[in-house]
Parts: sequence; structure tokens; C-alpha cells
Amino acid sequence: MANLSALAQTQLQSAIDLLVNGTAYQTPLSEDVIERIAPVYVAVDPYISTGFVYEACKNNPKSTLLNLVLLCGNGKLTTTAISQIQSAVTLMETGSAYETPFAEDVIERVAPAAVSSGFLNSTGHFYEDIKNNPVSTCLKWALYLGSM
Repeated sequence: MANLSALAQTQLQSAIDLLVNGTAYQTPLSEDVIERIAPVYVAVDPYISTGFVYEACKNNPKSTLLNLVLLCGNGKLTTTAISQIQSAVTLMETGSAYETPFAEDVIERVAPAAVSSGFLNSTGHFYEDIKNNPVSTCLKWALYLGSM
């Protein structure tokens, strides 16, 4: 069963479309994109407020997006993949990795999780996508996991 409702899937797809085909930019995180993903975040974690999501997206956009991937992948990601993503988030939040652009050591931790989840077929493909389109790639991954 999918972790995301049909409405949440539509909201994520709308954010992705805005980034890929529309006027929103990947970095910094566009207000239009935040407006679309904040309700999704709250839908998968009702203990988080929309205001918190807005602040997190502004201050720590990449780690917030990876946390969304974790929430959408709840029950779908392997223990190893969860550990890899959490390690990358921790490195950005409390360690030395920078958020913009994604640091190499963060990508190295997350790429195997993306591949093992079935999102992409190679770590090289993930490296390329996350470097060129970091926000839409994370949102596509979250949508993929949340709609499974």
C-alpha cells in the first residue's frame, strides 16, 4: 500500500513539474515548491507543522528533502538504505557536509540507497541527476517510494 495519498502524490508531482517544466528553480528552494511539499510532509508526519517545514526548507533544504524521502519510504526502504540516508542527513545537520550543492560525501552515502530502492538503476545515474537537479531528484525519489 502506498504511503502517500492520491492528493499527496498529486502535490509532489505538481512540485516536480514546476521544477522541471515550469519557472521554479532548484536552489535555493523556491517558495512555490515549498508550498506544494509542505502539506505532503505534514501528511506523512502529522507531528510536524507546516511552519516547521517552511523553516526547515529555508534553512536546511537538502536534509529536509532527504528526510521526506525517508518518510515516504517508510516500510519500503531496507535497513541499510535507511542507515545510509540517515547518515547523510546527520552529516549535513551536525557534521561538516554542506547543503548546497550536495556534498560529495553526502551523495556517496545516498546513491547506493537510491539504487537499492529501485529508484534508479545505477549510482552514476543518481550522481548525475542529484548534481544537476537536486530538488526534483529528491522529490521524484520521495514520490516513487510513496506511491509504491
